[in-house]
Formats: sequence, C-alpha cells, structure tokens
Amino acid sequence: MTLRTPRSALPALGLAAVLAVSLAPPSAQAEESELVTVVATAVGAVSEQEVVEQASADADDVEVRTIADTSVVTIETTDPEGVIAGLEASGEYQGAALERYAEVYGFADPNDPYYRNGVQWDIGNPQGSNPWARAAAVGARFEAAWPLMATDAGAAARAPIAVIDSGLPASPSAQLAAVVGKYDVADGDANVRLPAGVSALDAIHGGYVSSVIAARTDDSSSIAGAAWDTSLYFYKVLSDQSAVQGNYLLAISDITVAVRRAVADGAKVINMSFGSTCPAQSQWATDPLALAIQDAVAAGVVVVAAAGNAGNGTVNCPASFPNVISVAATARNGDRAEFSEYNAYVDIAAPGEDVAAVSASGSSVAGEIKLVDGTSFSSPLVAAAAGLLKRTYPDLAPALVERVLLYTAQDTGTYGRDDYFGYGVLDAGAALAAGGRADSLADPYTTLVPHVQQLTLPGDMDGDGRGELLVVDGTQATLKGVVGSVKSKLLRFPATPAGGLGTVQQIGWNWSGFTVYGAGDWNRDGKADLLGRAGSGALYFYRGLGDGTLATAVRVGSGWVGYTAVPSRDLSGDGNPDLLAIQDSTGLLYLYRGDGRGGFLPGRTQVGSGWRGFRLFAPGDVTGDGRNDIISTGPDGALYRYPGTGSGGFGARVRIGGGWNMYKQVVMGLFDADQYVDIIALDPSNSGVYYYRGLGWSQFGARSQIAAGW
Repeated sequence: MTLRTPRSALPALGLAAVLAVSLAPPSAQAEESELVTVVATAVGAVSEQEVVEQASADADDVEVRTIADTSVVTIETTDPEGVIAGLEASGEYQGAALERYAEVYGFADPNDPYYRNGVQWDIGNPQGSNPWARAAAVGARFEAAWPLMATDAGAAARAPIAVIDSGLPASPSAQLAAVVGKYDVADGDANVRLPAGVSALDAIHGGYVSSVIAARTDDSSSIAGAAWDTSLYFYKVLSDQSAVQGNYLLAISDITVAVRRAVADGAKVINMSFGSTCPAQSQWATDPLALAIQDAVAAGVVVVAAAGNAGNGTVNCPASFPNVISVAATARNGDRAEFSEYNAYVDIAAPGEDVAAVSASGSSVAGEIKLVDGTSFSSPLVAAAAGLLKRTYPDLAPALVERVLLYTAQDTGTYGRDDYFGYGVLDAGAALAAGGRADSLADPYTTLVPHVQQLTLPGDMDGDGRGELLVVDGTQATLKGVVGSVKSKLLRFPATPAGGLGTVQQIGWNWSGFTVYGAGDWNRDGKADLLGRAGSGALYFYRGLGDGTLATAVRVGSGWVGYTAVPSRDLSGDGNPDLLAIQDSTGLLYLYRGDGRGGFLPGRTQVGSGWRGFRLFAPGDVTGDGRNDIISTGPDGALYRYPGTGSGGFGARVRIGGGWNMYKQVVMGLFDADQYVDIIALDPSNSGVYYYRGLGWSQFGARSQIAAGW
C-alpha cells in the first residue's frame, strides 16, 4: 500500500449542474509548420506585445480580443506547453488551454421539407399543431405561458436572448426579422450572414435555432416563435471561409469571445446548440470557455445548452458543465427521442422531433418551413422559457430560473429525476405561473427519496454548529423497464435544531463505486471534510468549503482494496486526525497518522487484531475524559466501546448495548449541536432512518424516526 498526494478529479462534484470540447482540430492547422493554437483568458486588457513577453516561448500570430474587463487571447505556437506554462507563471491569466472545436447539433436524421399542407403536420399560427405548443403532456405549453408574460413598456427588450451558433443564411426568412445580428466573432465584423451559395443545413443551423425562439408571430403565416416579441441577439462563430469549404467546426476561442460579448451586450439568456465530448474535469477550472460561462452566470445570465444527438450516454459539453441547463429531447409521442443523449447531467427535456423551424428565404412562406429533429431545437425552447421568466420577473437569479423550470417540469419516465428526461418535460405555462413565487418553491432535489447506497456523518459542513447526514444515492435510472446508468448522487441533509433532517442539497455526481468516509476536520481548517475510496483502491481527500459543498478531490493514497478505512479524531496525541483501517482478510487493525494537511505521515502501526466481521466507528471522545475512543458492533449485534489511551492504543472493551445487527447501516458522529456523539441507523425492515441522540458517557437516548422510505 502506498500513500501519496498527486491531484485527481474523481468523482465529479455537482457543485453548482464550461465548453472545453475535445474534437481534433482541422488537419490544415496541424500541417502548417506544426503550429498549434493556445487560448487564454486574461483579466483586463493586454497587448499583443505583452502576450509575447509573458508567454516566454515561441509565440506567433497573437490575437487579443478584449470584452469589458477580460481579454481572450489566441496564440499560434510550435511549443504549446511552453506558452501555457509561461502564461500561468505570469500570474495575469485565469486559464489557458489548447484550441478545441465543437460541432453544431444539427439535424438528427436527414430532413425533407414539410409544407403548410404537408401530410404530417398542419402548421398553423400562432400554435396550430406545433409539437412544442400543444397542451398535451409531450408539449412545452407555450400557449399557456404567453398570456402570463409581461407586456409593459420595455418588456420585450428587458431580457434579450443570445443565440451563439454557426450563422444565418445570406437571405434569411422574413420570419427572422426580429433577430438582431450582433457580431460575427469568427470573421471579426458585424455581418452574421454567410456568403451567398452557402446553404448546408449545418452552416445555416443558427437560423433554424433562432426561429424556434423568435420567429415572427401572429402574422397569419408560417410558425410562431416560442418567445415572440422578445429581443434575440445573434453571434456567428462559423467563419465564412470555413462555411464555403464545408468545414462546420466551431472554435472554442470564438465561442468564448461570443459568450463574453453576449454578457457585455446585456443578454439575459444564452443558448448554445452545439458541443462535443467533455474534456477531463481537471481542465475545467482553467479552461477559457469554462471561465466565460461561470462569469456569465455570476453576472445574472441563464446559460442553456443541448445535451447532444448521439443517442447514447456520452457526457457532452457545454451542456454538462456546472451552472448550464442541459436539455434532452422528446419524441412526438412523449418518449425520449432515440437520438437524444442521456446522462447524469441532463436537467430537463423538451420536444425535439418534428419541431417547426425556418431559416433561409424560400420561394414562398410555406416553402421555408422544415420540421427538424435534434436537441439543437429542444434547447432553444428551454432558453425561450427562461427568457420569458427573466422578462416577467427580471430580478430572478439564474439559479432561481433553473429551479422554476425544473420544479414545474412535467415528470416523465422514472419518478423524480432520471438520466433521460432530467426532472421532466418543459412546461412553460406552469413556469410562468410559478415564477412570482420562485423563492418559496421547494428545491427540486427535495422531491427525491434517496435509495441509500451509503450513509455517513462528516460533522458540521456549513458552519451552523450542527452536523449533517450525507447519503450516496445509488438509484438506477430506468426507461420503460430498461435499467440505465446509476445516478450515484451525493446528497447532504443538514440537521435541524430539533434533531431532524433539513432541506436536502445535492453536492456531487458519479459516486457509484466509491466508499465515502466522514473524515471530520481532516486538514484542521475548522471545516468538515470527506475521504472517499474508489473501486480501484485509490483514496481521495475532499476538502470542505464551509458552505456545505466540497472542493475538487486530491488523491492521497492507493492500494486500499481489501481494507475498511475509518477516519478518526486524534488518537495518537499529536493533535492531528488519524485513520484506522481493518485489513479485511486478516482482521488486523492499523493506525495511519494524519499530517493535519489532508494527507498522511509515513508508515503505519498495528494497533489490534481479530477485527474480522466487526463494524468499527471512531466518533471521538464518548466518555468525556479528553481522549478519543472507538466503538464497534460485533457479529453478535453487541455494541462495544474501546477507551482510547491518547497514544494510539485502546483499553479493554466495554459492552454498552445489543441488538444492533437489525440495522442495514449504522453511522456515528456529531449530528446535533451538543457535541455528544450521535447515531444514525437505517432499518431495512421498513426503510426507516432513526436517530439516537448522544447523552455523553456512552449513553444514547431513545430512537426517533427522522426519515422513511429510504
């Protein structure tokens, strides 16, 4: 077994549910003297000469684009690692990464035009039979939202929606008259239209997406925009040259600039119907587009993105990054559209099959209409609903907009959240009706009943003087009886003053296969932390941030397969918390001394034997003598206390209870505010969760039920 401290980022924390896509760059870039493009974000304005000096390497063809108080820098170089290292060393850059490319989530299947008198749909105005407008359960019910949206003077311009996309056709449909072309980021000018003759669907994808939101409405022709009479800003991120050459990849540097421009221009919602496979999470904190998205949300902008069209469980970005609303697609019959991605980051679904849209100007209004498929057209429906909320309730923060959308969604598929529909299908009417009481709505997470994989008591994570109960929810998502991926959420239940469970908060994803240990204050900063063991045997330290959430993981050990770890308060007398571990095959008990910084001191000490079949707890001082003790339950169900000596050893055990083998799980630690060790237990006979209040001196009060159905 080894103990070490290199960084890692597993499992993923869902601290808040950043585009750093990983498609290979076009071959033309690699063939030109092996030049590679680096993208970086600087605080404030920097000059091209400053960038060259700060890069301290071979920096060629430097471009600086400054928006508000941030500069997005692109550098072509033959030494990308040296350039990134130089920029990081300068201390003036928030992040730097290699240029990457995204694809528009275009048309899931070949699409033929469908006309007003076509055989599949009668497309009327203002809603007719548009699948997204129908009042049926599979529709998004915008017709119920429109009467509730604000119509006072200035309302239409109060919450502009920004679409970042490929481009508009040279001759856009008259239905796109309300679209304001803000900027061609890829070519550096104000013309967001593509050259004449460019008509590929992926190239003019931006027109179709825009029409779903803002098509001209109530004009007795064509289709209705979901957020009609609302300003739409368009940002083109596909260069004219690329479009002519048939290359429809979108550069992360251009998308980053577009996001920052949209915020500076006053947009309140951003829609991105593109993406690709996410990069490693360890890169998110320094990725330029990740930073742009987080800054947008901090500025009050709601960010929405399409989940993807591969029809599998791929985790795509930007949809899966924190603070982005990830949108899946439903079919005409309300099922998951077969092309729609499904994963643990999907937040909500919206119709994505046979969505009426227009882009280029045709020979007739009817000839412009297409019924298009893809999450590209589900995402703008959610963005439209977010825009109506921000227009009507302008003070709603992005988190509250998301809460309203998820809380009012029509639950579909598995009860509660699932990987296919998120919290359900968008219901714009219900969202507008509930927007005025957003603060009083229950967090969507409170509707979940945990399916307990593991319980732990880490101590006080949010600074309120009371502990919390952490739950790893191991529920599997299902669709029509077919088992999907494991949800594996990490849920935090704060203790109430009366010893009950407060409002649940989801603080992590992807904890399936991890064993979670409530480490208490492992690094001695006054905040409760966690340790977690992966199925591979790697041991990770999760620093508590003091607000109920956790920092990114740090790997502090390996080789822990076959060991049961039990974090403890100080057992050895040096003031630092320690860790006990039972070797499962031998029953030997080892002490690993903590270093007080989140890791361990070298070596280990055997402090016991004969522990096979025992469940061990190291909650702290249960006798009040100033020394920390351990407690165990044996195969006979008896509860034993082992008094600590203060130097790493233990005295003779004392039996303090019996009958504890009736419980599926038992955890000990500080739960209420009195600083006596408490017990939480899960009874498999009724799935009830019970609380035993600690009274000191190894005594516990009568059990009280604090949850059911777990």
